[in-house]
Amino acid sequence: MIREALRFMDTHEDWIHEVKLARLREQLKVGTEQLDKKEGIAIESKSALDSLFDDIKA
Repeated sequence: MIREALRFMDTHEDWIHEVKLARLREQLKVGTEQLDKKEGIAIESKSALDSLFDDIKA
C-alpha cells in the first residue's frame, strides 16, 4: 500500500502540485474577500502573529 502511494506520488507529482496550488488560490480568494468586507484582524506584534499561527495549527 505504501509503495503504491509513493509510486502514485512520483508519477503524479505535477498534478499533486497543481491541486495544492488550486487549494491555496481558493483560500487566498476567501481571505481577500474577507479583507474587502473589513473582516480582517490587525496583528500588532510578532507574539500576536505567533499566537495566531499556534491557534491555526491546533
